[in-house]
Amino acid sequence: MQRIRCGVVLIAATLYSVVLIAPVSVLAASDEGRKQELQREIDKLRKEKEKLVTRGQQDQDRNKPTGKTLDEIIQRWENLLKDCEAGRKSMRCADAMYNLGSLYYDKSRDEYIQKREEYEKAMEVYDKK
Repeated sequence: MQRIRCGVVLIAATLYSVVLIAPVSVLAASDEGRKQELQREIDKLRKEKEKLVTRGQQDQDRNKPTGKTLDEIIQRWENLLKDCEAGRKSMRCADAMYNLGSLYYDKSRDEYIQKREEYEKAMEVYDKK
């Protein structure tokens, strides 16, 4: 009788452990599949992001003025704006103001980047001393 009871307890323990361990292994396998699926999705999104960044850079390069300096272009827009101040107001005046503001921003941003690079170089020289 004792032997049967030990056998029953052993079988019950085995079934109990199988019931507990099997779902864990199934969940682990599904987690791995889910992890791989998410990794593929992340890689796909990174590639799309790189394409968009590249396309944006190409658009910026294409829209940059060629053959003239930014100061010359600003001067031309300022001349157009002087006509607006002389009394000839039109929708073109609003466009001139908008474009002039955008050009001032671009010029300031370029100057900031230039000065920042000069500062970083100076700091590297200072740190080496």
